[in-house]
This record gives sequence, structure tokens and C-alpha cells, in this order.
Amino acid sequence: MSLSTRAALVAALAAFSAASPMKTSPTRMTASPVRRQAASSTDYCVNVAQDSVTAAAGVWNDLGVGSFFDEYLSAGGESGWLNRMANEVFVGSGDPGSYGCGQRDQSCLEQLSDCGELQAEGRGREYWIFNAVQKMQGNFERAHENLQDSVIDAGLSVSQIAADFEVKMQTDQEILRWVAAAFGMAGGAVGYGTGAAVNALKATATMFGGVFAGSALGAPPVVIDPSNEMDSTLKDIFHAQLTILDSTLKTATGGQGDYASLPDQGGDYGTSTAKYFVDGRFLVQGESISQFFSEGYANLKKKLVDIALQQYKYIVVHNENFLDADSCGANSGHFWMDLAGGRCMVLAAPTGEGWYVPAAQDKINKIQDSYGINVFDYYTAACDCSMNGSGTTDVDNLPADGALPQCFYNIQCSDAEICAYDNTFLDGDDWPICWVADFE
Repeated sequence: MSLSTRAALVAALAAFSAASPMKTSPTRMTASPVRRQAASSTDYCVNVAQDSVTAAAGVWNDLGVGSFFDEYLSAGGESGWLNRMANEVFVGSGDPGSYGCGQRDQSCLEQLSDCGELQAEGRGREYWIFNAVQKMQGNFERAHENLQDSVIDAGLSVSQIAADFEVKMQTDQEILRWVAAAFGMAGGAVGYGTGAAVNALKATATMFGGVFAGSALGAPPVVIDPSNEMDSTLKDIFHAQLTILDSTLKTATGGQGDYASLPDQGGDYGTSTAKYFVDGRFLVQGESISQFFSEGYANLKKKLVDIALQQYKYIVVHNENFLDADSCGANSGHFWMDLAGGRCMVLAAPTGEGWYVPAAQDKINKIQDSYGINVFDYYTAACDCSMNGSGTTDVDNLPADGALPQCFYNIQCSDAEICAYDNTFLDGDDWPICWVADFE
């Protein structure tokens, strides 16, 4: 899956309050020649564990559900496909649009019974397609509920980070990219993976990392204005995803929309909708969705700390007061690193007088204890970005295992000589500034 493909997800703070339409109780007409097909010798009624992506892929691929679905869409078109298929199966079930699956707050395919009944009527493959649609709608509802929490957390977290590091957090120009990376990493952390790593055993949450990346690399859902405060921008980003979420659910179930905009999850199919349902990924109950959002937002908060430090003008620099690992490690916030033959690196804060001093102990504690950032790993990532990276994260090629991508932390790291504690300068120069240079 290419993360630059627009996907579906996210929600808003206010609950969507559309009234549910009246539902009909259809009469099942099992003898109807319109809906009855020749019974198949294939046993479609297999057990699928709620959390088994392998079993889901087996149903979809080995039993030919995916290829049947693609052929059905190719023959009749993607527009209105669910209503069309449901009307064929549930004769007399009402007018098109009565199945309720295109909106996340409505009952979906209440007419669906057990697999055995439909299989007896030659509709075993349709059963699994309907089953996938039902679970997809449920997963979107879970996403909505979790993003409600993210909208609230966005304001609370930014305010706390700004207070902790004494900075008024303005919107970072690349914030959409950082949101994409944070949630893309979460896809790997909960075992689903993103980007090129998506394969036949990857399931529902793969689409969730993609939605933010689609916003980062495609058409942004909101205007990013660096003069706006960060909490306001994050709330706008999360709110804007509600439209994408609702639109994608509607499109995936055959409603009006751009079917090519559905996330391409892979698969050798000719229709966009079939590719979206590839490997029966929606047959897997999305119990990891809450974990996905929890991991994603934790990643985002760590990046917000990095942004706050940069906006305060912190840098990671070389403190030449300490020339070996022992003397270096004995000081708060200092770590001996294998850079240019060995350097004692420290997070340094500007004094406002043109020079830098090591970050205060309480700031190091907050980074590590309050936000869960390993300080040594933070320095390592920052210096790797400065020496070997492009300065930003490629959200279309994130590590499949949820590992930290290059330049996720991109605070400046340099081979500078930090000012000594007694305010004298290590190089003997009286000029009131600590110079910054690249590693050699």
C-alpha cells in the first residue's frame, strides 16, 4: 500500500447526530428465482477467528470471495454495488439505501442471517462480503470514538507541553507529515505495518496510518498556517478527518464518490473497491484500533515535545568539558556518543544572551519521565538526522515494525563546543556566542 494514497479515517469532537431512518423487516423469500442460485459444492461456512488475519485471507482468497467480488463489481459497476447485491439476495427488503452500511451510526445489513442459510441458496460468497461490510462499519465507528479522544487530547497535550518547556507552541509547517508518521509508526507497533510491508496477512489498521499520510502528501484537509497556535491546528486536522471517514465509508459501500480515492491495499483486482477489501481484512474484528490510536497519539506527543524544544531554540551539542565516557555520563543530560571519535553530547538551551547552557535537570526529567522519550535515543536520532538524513521523515517508507523513522526527531545536532558552566568559553574566545558547526 502506498501511504500517499488518500485513505479513510478519523473523527471529530462533536457526535454525528443524523437521525436513523426507519428500518424494515423484510420477508425472506427463499423460493424466489430472482435470488436463488445453484448450490455450490464448496463449503463456505468456515470458522474465522475474530483476530486471525490468516483465516480471513484464506476465506477471501482460497474460497474465491475476492475474485467473485471483483467480477461482480466489474460487471455491474461500483456505484450502488451493495444495495444492488443486497436486493438480489434479500428480495423485498426495501428501497435502495435501506441497508444502513454507508453511515457509521446506523444498523448495517440487519437482514443478514447465518452462513448456512445463504450457502444453501448459493450465496456463500455474498455472505462473507456482507460480513466484511458489517465489520468495516464497526471499525469505522471505533475509529470515530477514538478520534473524539484525540481531539480532546490535542488541546490538553499541547497546553501541557507548552507549559513544561516554557514556549508558546506555534503550528509547525510540517505538522501533517508528523501526524502521518506518528500514526504510521503505530500501524507497525500494533502488528499491522505500513507502506511496502503490507502483505496478505496485514489487516484493518493498515488504512488508519494511510489517512494522515494521504493528507500529508496529497490535498491537505486544513490550511497549515504557522502563525496559528498548535492546539488549534491539531484540532482542525482531527476534525477534518471526519469528512474523510464518512466519505470513504459511503464510497466503499457503493455510495456516490470517487472510487479511485479508496486506499489501494494491494491485490490483483481490477476495481478499486475490491482492492480496498483485499485479503478479507475487514473480516478481522478491529480490536487493535484503540491500541493503534493510543500508540499513534503517544508518538505524536513525543514529536510535539521535539517541536517545542526546537521552537525554544534548544540544540544537541558537544560539551568539551568532558573528554571521556565516565566524566560525561556523570552529568545530567550528558551522554557519550560514538560521533567523530567520541563526543559528550548534551541538550543545550539558549540563555537569551547569545550562548547556550545545558538543559536544566527538570527539563531532562520531563522529556524522559513525563513523555517517555529515551534521552540517549533522542540524541542519537537527532544526530543521525543531522549527519545522514534529509531533515524530514519519508512517510511513504516507514519501518514496517513501528520503529522510529529517520528524522522523526530533527532537532539540530552539531559538533559545537558548548559554553562552560562558569560562562567562560572553551576555545578561549571572548565573543559572546557559542559557534555551531557540522560534524567532520
